[in-house]
Amino acid sequence: MCTWWWSVELARVIKAQATVRKKVASELLDTERSYVTSMRNMARLLIQPIQDSTKRGVMILTEKEQFDIFANVLELLEGHEVLLEALSNRLENWTEQTIVGDLLIEHVRGDLRPCLSWMNGTRTHTIGIQGGFFPRYGPYMENYNISLIALYYQMKKNERFKEMVEVR
Repeated sequence: MCTWWWSVELARVIKAQATVRKKVASELLDTERSYVTSMRNMARLLIQPIQDSTKRGVMILTEKEQFDIFANVLELLEGHEVLLEALSNRLENWTEQTIVGDLLIEHVRGDLRPCLSWMNGTRTHTIGIQGGFFPRYGPYMENYNISLIALYYQMKKNERFKEMVEVR
């Protein structure tokens, strides 16, 4: 009798854990989808029109000013789009045994030194070491404060840029 009760209880616990895991995975997917949507909007409504205008000979921002504000957002977007697709596929085929940790490791792994050295206040450039897209956040994070200042400056002095940002 005791063995039967433990089996029933164990099955109940496993089912409850699977429900929580699915909810967490769904929230992770929703968050990633929202992040990718925001990055796509930035690319479509700001970065691409600025780059297109430069090709037509209308300079809204120089290449340096573009990097100062946007850094390597387009590169990061590519990595997040791949992760989003993988998470979507995984959740579409969800079972009680499904996991997502392997996807995160697969898509995010790489040399963490750029990010860790940024957090420690040093500037070590080890980007490009094989692995996922997480190491590509090094230039983005190193540029973050410059980006805030450059954005503020361009919003004050560059009327065309200001209009693009405010309209969108």
